[in-house]
Amino acid sequence: MKARGVLLLVAGAMVAAGCSDSADEKPSGREGVEQVQDEMLEAVDDVVHDVAAATGIEFRSGNHSAVICGDSIDPVGVNQKVSLHFGPPPESTIEQAVSDAATALEDAGWSAERPTNPAIVVGENDDLTLQFHFGGAATEVSLRSSCVETSRDVANEYQDKGATDVEWR
Repeated sequence: MKARGVLLLVAGAMVAAGCSDSADEKPSGREGVEQVQDEMLEAVDDVVHDVAAATGIEFRSGNHSAVICGDSIDPVGVNQKVSLHFGPPPESTIEQAVSDAATALEDAGWSAERPTNPAIVVGENDDLTLQFHFGGAATEVSLRSSCVETSRDVANEYQDKGATDVEWR
């Protein structure tokens, strides 16, 4: 009888843990897609502006789009991407721009990794990945979300919207 009570206690704890509002729980559905979209555009307005100021790069153009993602037909999800185009870093070397970008990312609470390419710095914050690729003629910036699970209808709706311009504020 004692073993049965322990089993029930453990099972009850597992059920309670499964039903709790976990901070690790990923957003889903239309609300999840909207939440991630807002987080991405907020990142452009915050951390991307911080890196642009730190490196002296000037905004040229940008867009935001969504594509269907997922490992199988069901479940399906939405992966969002922001592509931004800037001029080259003025008056500094590519290495200095990467260093300044890494510092600005870390100051904003993002991780900053430098892959084997010395012209690239990659930042991560929760489920967002931000990459700066500095070059002599231009700087390319890519911000991607992880796949947000949703219905096929919602995924198709977001993908069908196509790319929209990003406003630089």
